[in-house]
Amino acid sequence: IHNTYIPVSNVGHAVPSLSQENVKNQNGHYWHDPYLDPFSSYLYERPVDDMLKAQDAFEQKMTSIKQTYGAWNLTDDYHEYFQKYRPSIPFNQFDYRDAPREEFPPDAWQGEITYLNNFLTEAKALVSRVKEGIYAEYGYPTISADGKTKLAGQALKDRDELFRVILNDFKVDNSNGKAVKAGNLNEVLKGVAYLNQNAWDALVLKLLHAMMTGDEFYVVMVGDGVASGSGNNFLQSSVMVFHYLMEPIFNILNVQLISRNMATSVESSATIGAMGGADIFGEADIMIWNSVAQLEEERRDGKDNTLKYKGQYDLFNKQQIMSGEHVPILLTPVPGDIVHDSDGQAWVGNLQPGALMCDEMTDKEGKDMPSACRHVKCAPENKSFCQEFNSVCWEHRFDYSPSVDQNEKVENSDGDLSTNQHHLEGRKLSMLVLHALDAALDKWRGGIVEGGAPLAEQYWHVGEKYKQIEESIRMYGSRDDQKLSACEQLFQAYPIICHVAMHAATEWTPRVNPYKTSLRSLLRPDVVLNETWPNNAYTAPDVLPYQWKLQDDEIDVHAIAIATYAPAPKTNDYGNFYEDDYFDYEEDEPGSGDENGEGARNLLSEGSKKHPASSDRVVSESNKAHDLKSATRITKKTAITAGDGWMLYNPIAGFCDGSSQSFCNRDASNKCLLEGHNEGRAGILGDALSGWLILRLPNIKEGIILARFDTSAAPDRRRTSIPSDDFELDIAINNDIRTMSRKEFLDYEKGKVANNLPLWPLLFNQDRFKEESSDDEGETIEVAIRIRSSKGRAASILLTHIYYA
Repeated sequence: IHNTYIPVSNVGHAVPSLSQENVKNQNGHYWHDPYLDPFSSYLYERPVDDMLKAQDAFEQKMTSIKQTYGAWNLTDDYHEYFQKYRPSIPFNQFDYRDAPREEFPPDAWQGEITYLNNFLTEAKALVSRVKEGIYAEYGYPTISADGKTKLAGQALKDRDELFRVILNDFKVDNSNGKAVKAGNLNEVLKGVAYLNQNAWDALVLKLLHAMMTGDEFYVVMVGDGVASGSGNNFLQSSVMVFHYLMEPIFNILNVQLISRNMATSVESSATIGAMGGADIFGEADIMIWNSVAQLEEERRDGKDNTLKYKGQYDLFNKQQIMSGEHVPILLTPVPGDIVHDSDGQAWVGNLQPGALMCDEMTDKEGKDMPSACRHVKCAPENKSFCQEFNSVCWEHRFDYSPSVDQNEKVENSDGDLSTNQHHLEGRKLSMLVLHALDAALDKWRGGIVEGGAPLAEQYWHVGEKYKQIEESIRMYGSRDDQKLSACEQLFQAYPIICHVAMHAATEWTPRVNPYKTSLRSLLRPDVVLNETWPNNAYTAPDVLPYQWKLQDDEIDVHAIAIATYAPAPKTNDYGNFYEDDYFDYEEDEPGSGDENGEGARNLLSEGSKKHPASSDRVVSESNKAHDLKSATRITKKTAITAGDGWMLYNPIAGFCDGSSQSFCNRDASNKCLLEGHNEGRAGILGDALSGWLILRLPNIKEGIILARFDTSAAPDRRRTSIPSDDFELDIAINNDIRTMSRKEFLDYEKGKVANNLPLWPLLFNQDRFKEESSDDEGETIEVAIRIRSSKGRAASILLTHIYYA
């Protein structure tokens, strides 16, 4: 299990976004088995007879679903006939997996016209029946449950309009992020999402490319506590609702879906993460920015602080495009100038806010409406009707009993979205992708009709489009007629951030590849960190809470998605998939070990290229204080010896990468073990007695290294603090030491570019790196910091992030 194969990208600047846990995918195997009821697993502490009865009921339900909706029914007799498997193509040998058409072996499935036609027919039927399941779930079935009525005429058009993707003739109301009619700004358009046309075309292209090549498809959400699913279990957050339904569909269509909820309760968490390019959030094909709190804060602040917010949005959007291999569709209510700054090439849109497919709640129970619409839409005077949560803290299981009493539910607050409101947002995202899959399959069939199989390259290659968009952002500002971007105005001291892919290491979670993106991974080998790492109390997948099991009269869209006519695998006894031997594996430190082996997607970053948009263009007179030569005093060059007093502060247990495969914060003291949220704010804590903390940063090309310190944390027995009269921070770059005074240190803290984001420059010396060639691997820089004060342990800081390029 530890030697799980992880694919390697041929693109140098791809970001490793898969860990062994993602590939192993225990939850996926547990959730999506079309023959074994997940609620009948032997992991439950329930009578065996009850489980067997539940399994019988599940089998009856699946039979009924096949009769009503149909099921996957594709076979390939190639192996039986030829006694060998179909040949495959090593897509990873080609940049962006864009294999030339002539490289496909003669019997590859992508080129076998009979099999391919059958595949496309079955895939279209799969997408159609899942969409039909969602229609029925919200009370709009094409055919009624009793079979007596069929939606037709205007009623069918109205239904389809509610669940459509809005593509043309719309404007976005900046006050609420809703798409409105271009000619009538008071008319809110019906639909689940809106995209500019080139974003829609790109989404179709991406999906077709992923199906052709068996690639991963990454869906990532960032934002605030509401987006994270606060008040609910992690698996009830909107992006996890999307994943639970869509993962088996993608799997059937030859794609591995990786969905991540990277939102946290920290203000400006999207900006704090975006400062690290894709190193923290990972690769993304769809990137969703969802921060209601930040939008409300911006409206309260008014016009005086407009730049503060626009600059953050601009930084976020640009880093998502420049960083990593996959250029994402940006679903955001705040696209800013990204379309303009990319010469019209950026792919933007958003989920349409609101719940037009649901009626308002008129009573607490909503008995007369579809269960999916209950507690979704409430008038202000009935706000409490939408404060209903179906969260669970523990489900009894035979192999582990908590050592502390478990709470009944996840704690919630007035601003949290109800469970069904998250469910609706997940369904909107699912419908957007299902519509795009439909279009991609049509494009595939049309392409092979026109040009044969395998599909011609112009229908599915993505590399050139990715490179054009990335370059448009890097080069913005190279012309004299181009104004300063909002990002450049916000980061006047470090404008290069707006033009190159940044990198990062942190101890905060969630983050992709949790060990390889940690600050600990950058420590010089002789640095000994004092750390006590909490252990997960148990390692097997969490069983689904029994109260989440749908009632017999509810539409089970997930069951529609997994239904198949393929025969069940032979087993010696029912349920052996869930026996201990499957889950029994040795657990290393969370996220450690050879997660990426030789095969992590992109072990070496190609780094960023040099661009005409230089810092000389954008540094104003008022920001020259950020020039390190004037802001600090240089001392002599000397050998740096590692200190032994730095410690890892506040780590959380488990694998916390924001994905559905995460198993996070299950330490024995947790009173809500099933909550599952990935948020953690760890760091490396040091004081004036700790000595030097030494890190080695790879591939430095642009000469920029920034740190984020937290001076407000309150660790047990050691409170971070800056003494009022006696504090200096020594900074060594490759043994060249300079000293930052207390005043200088605090000035940087006050000059934060966003809430919770002060930045301290450890290195900002672009001149030194300007002559390096663009394809150079960059330089490994050794960075060390040391606190000096007579106050000893009373002078301390917490290092949480390092950003560099």
